[in-house]
Amino acid sequence: MWQTARVRCDDETWAQWRQLLGQRSVAEALGAHVAGEVLRAERRRASQAELDDQEVLEMLERVEDAQATLAVLMESLQYRIQPKRF
Repeated sequence: MWQTARVRCDDETWAQWRQLLGQRSVAEALGAHVAGEVLRAERRRASQAELDDQEVLEMLERVEDAQATLAVLMESLQYRIQPKRF
């Protein structure tokens, strides 16, 4: 299920933010922001030992997924900076 939300900020701030996004969609950027906030909250909870065993397992799965994504990204970036051979 997808969620929608309204954003409240002044026009100048909105215009600057939209310019910073470039071709990226507002929905994608806001989704990334929300996901980041949730991860920060989970890190705080984890550092304070407030997670139950099921939450720890779920967090470990997300960490493994993030590691796999980062590995693919790193490989792609390394390929990009390799000297081109024609």
